[in-house]
Amino acid sequence: MEELCQKIWVGTEQISKGQITEGKIVMENLFKKIWREYPSE
Repeated sequence: MEELCQKIWVGTEQISKGQITEGKIVMENLFKKIWREYPSE
């Protein structure tokens, strides 16, 4: 879970620095991973 928070932080950092595309890719990959690992009922 800590690793997850770190990746979200990196994604938001990149977006705030103006690296929107990289940040969005990081976040999208992260959410896809979450959905695979924690499927909603």
